[in-house]
Amino acid sequence: MSPYQALFDLNDGVIQVSGTNRLKERFVKIQGCMDRLDCVDNVVGQINELFPEGEDSLDLIRIEVVKLLDADADISLQDLHSKLITLLARPEEDDEQDKVRIMSLHKSKGLSSPVTIITGCVEGLLPKQPEGSLSVTEQQAMIEEQRRLFYVGMTRVKASPSEGKNGVLIITSSTQMPYGDA
Repeated sequence: MSPYQALFDLNDGVIQVSGTNRLKERFVKIQGCMDRLDCVDNVVGQINELFPEGEDSLDLIRIEVVKLLDADADISLQDLHSKLITLLARPEEDDEQDKVRIMSLHKSKGLSSPVTIITGCVEGLLPKQPEGSLSVTEQQAMIEEQRRLFYVGMTRVKASPSEGKNGVLIITSSTQMPYGDA
């Protein structure tokens, strides 16, 4: 079952999960937004619905969307979405600025940083333990993928020994994941 179907069934009472009232409320709100978007038949109207003018928390995204629309007035919503995701996931950056970039191992491929911190190397999480229902071949492929991702993370460190700049790699680990009350 997809997450969407699970939320739909949860909201309709088909399935019951304790402690999900706020999640159901959020799902109903999102469904309302999606219904409103379905009634708007043009990209500009949908953008105004998604990123209303004057909504301070959305101003930066709205500015970028308007730039994309100005560059191509006939852009489809799907193409706009794709370009916006690319823009947000891989912004143009000045490597000389001091900043912290937080991302998944998947997203870090092709990027580098003078200091790289890999967190969450928790037993059973990274590397993730293969599920018992998988075949031996599938388990081996999963372990190889975990190794590859970890390698990607470790090789993000940017060093310039010729310039006297060393890179720093920090890896945090634990034997168990601390879970809090939800």
